[in-house]
Amino acid sequence: VVTQPDDGKGGDGYHRLARHFRKALTEAFADARTARVIVLEEDLEIAPDFFGFFAAVAPVVDGDASILAASAWNDNGQRRHVDVTKDIARVERSDFFGGLGWMLSRRIWEELGPKWPEAYWDDWLREPEQRRNRHVVRPVVCRTFHVKSTRGTSGGQYSHFLSDIVLSQSAETVFDVDDVRSSAAADARLFAQLEAAPRVDLGEVLAGSARGTVRVEY
Repeated sequence: VVTQPDDGKGGDGYHRLARHFRKALTEAFADARTARVIVLEEDLEIAPDFFGFFAAVAPVVDGDASILAASAWNDNGQRRHVDVTKDIARVERSDFFGGLGWMLSRRIWEELGPKWPEAYWDDWLREPEQRRNRHVVRPVVCRTFHVKSTRGTSGGQYSHFLSDIVLSQSAETVFDVDDVRSSAAADARLFAQLEAAPRVDLGEVLAGSARGTVRVEY
């Protein structure tokens, strides 16, 4: 258990949270045996295969310099966007760090720890100076679910969005990590999906008439 006593610096919840994360991660990685750390906040419910997901992607996180972190959360994991039957084992790369149950390696902490911010640590982590074009590995079907609350730093302003997230109920999943083992493999799959998707205009998407995977060209 790591506690962050009041150090007199004050600030709002975003400042206090950033200091707590810095202290907790510093102490966790102080043990030389720690290769990676999973960060899980108290307002998250986890899927039965939550730890199985991180075990499956750990070799990718450890061995690929193009990976920033792994996250159990997919911001596009609402019911209207995922097919649990088809997507339950799918893993993908993303340019966006979602947090909400995530894992980072010692290599990344040794890079970011010395310059950890005073507040808004998640927004900071998404900035180009930190992300450096690296990817986050995430499941298509979320392995965490945010319990609706008005007591967090965001004051519950995203509760309407979070409530529609699908949480995996699978006890054991053989995750398909082949397409995320390298950036080239992930790009090949994405380009194939784009090539196969029908082209529609933005108006069709906004009107809700576009179904399935579609392509909008700018």
